[in-house]
Amino acid sequence: MTMLAIIDNVIRPVVKTLAVLVAASTAARGHTELSALKPARVFTSNAVLQRGQSCPIFGRDVPGSKVTVRFGGQTLNATADASGHWRVNLAPLRVCTTPQTLTVDASTRLSLTNILVGDVWLISGQSNADWPLRSAAGGRAAMASATNTLLRYLQMTESPITTATAWTPAEVAKLNPDDYFSGVWQVSDPASAGAVSAVGYLFARHIQTNQNLPIGLIDCTVGGTMAESWMPTEAINANSRLKAIADNFLDSDMVPVFANTRLRQNLANWDAAGRPAPMPEHPYKPGACWRNGLATIAPYALCGVLWYQGETDADFQDPSKYDTMAEWHTETFKALVAAWRKAWENAALPVYSVQLPRLDRPSWPWFRESQLKCAQTIPHTAMAVAFDCGDPANVHPVHKQPVADRIARIARARTYGENLEWSGPQLRSWRIQGSSIVLQFDHAESGLVSSDGHALKLFTVAGANRRFFPATATISNHALIVSAPQVSRPVAARYAWVPTGDINFYNGAGLPASPFRTDDWTNQDLGSNTP
Repeated sequence: MTMLAIIDNVIRPVVKTLAVLVAASTAARGHTELSALKPARVFTSNAVLQRGQSCPIFGRDVPGSKVTVRFGGQTLNATADASGHWRVNLAPLRVCTTPQTLTVDASTRLSLTNILVGDVWLISGQSNADWPLRSAAGGRAAMASATNTLLRYLQMTESPITTATAWTPAEVAKLNPDDYFSGVWQVSDPASAGAVSAVGYLFARHIQTNQNLPIGLIDCTVGGTMAESWMPTEAINANSRLKAIADNFLDSDMVPVFANTRLRQNLANWDAAGRPAPMPEHPYKPGACWRNGLATIAPYALCGVLWYQGETDADFQDPSKYDTMAEWHTETFKALVAAWRKAWENAALPVYSVQLPRLDRPSWPWFRESQLKCAQTIPHTAMAVAFDCGDPANVHPVHKQPVADRIARIARARTYGENLEWSGPQLRSWRIQGSSIVLQFDHAESGLVSSDGHALKLFTVAGANRRFFPATATISNHALIVSAPQVSRPVAARYAWVPTGDINFYNGAGLPASPFRTDDWTNQDLGSNTP
């Protein structure tokens, strides 16, 4: 073989790959061009529209097109702007279980049928939010009974999925707002329910049964994603740390190892081709899931948001970074909630999250504390404890029903105004009393209990030397008295400050306490004294 032939055989595949990648990127950008009416992806037949608040109807058409929207006795007009975008706002709607038709007249006419009015909830996050009903404990039975026509869901299915494979150029070409997610509103039925988020579906079923009104669930979840990937670009750019991650994702030490590794696996061909700019919109890239997913549906009116995410953001293996990692998450989540509320034009949009369950990952106690702090300090948020629903050896526990029920209790109390307990015991105050520490709690009106009747587990105390020992915790009215024989002068107490274990500290409503601590010592301060 001649030298020219050898060079040709080596260079041609690389050039071909680059050409395909560039073409894919160009094609993705070309999807923004419009020649006909196109409502936002969230507007299809079988949808549920949100009751009781201004309801935006929006989409795109040929610039300058006159748009008329009719629904529920209302007729509204708009004009597509220079970029083709249009929007009208329906006045607040009343609950309606009788199917209606929404029509849009513009460059073409569109009729959406079987539309109901009720409450719409969004679930978002990573794989445990994404975990399908068919794979959950009891999921097959739930699928068989999924015949409630007042329950609807829009499953925004992503493709390609983030498994450990190299994506083809054709798959990379789908990483854009028009093609990455697909799906339409569906009426609940056994054939389609199995693919929907288990936590989301079981929550929606609970609320629909309890409130007796139409419930719509939007399922926009992607396995392995960082919280940062679900944030608008403006929010990322407004934070120097997040912008630094976005600008240098592949080489930043602030990016969890898993996210960096999986992105390189998926984009192996792009990586091998010399990383031509721009970097493809991989869902782990900061802002990518927002741009490709949530930005295409905001500000579709919502009742609230369910958020189950954190396994990736907590993926730091160096103990010296646990405290910093938790601080980063607190900062990120606060920015995410603020950005979503701005995008949905609702400063009080409820956001109800799930705390990470038990799993044998050493960094998780610090991350759980960050989640608890966020729920306690960000207005109109709350958190469901899931520690006892986890599997010590599996990041994807199958017991989703208790998680869904706990979030549903939060919604019933906080959103729907029911008088019921929605949280397990939360530490309110503590004091030293001789050789013991006395802990007092909120959400203890129903009493403090051991769920199995045995001694309370996973309590520890430490003295001034910051060395923790297993402790005895005794219930005294609405307080606990905690002590250890090795610590005559305690200064700090902790509960369930472990990656995994068996918990039994609950209140009388059957809800578990979140892990907590009374100290603020860094992990580096403790060294080998970590409990």
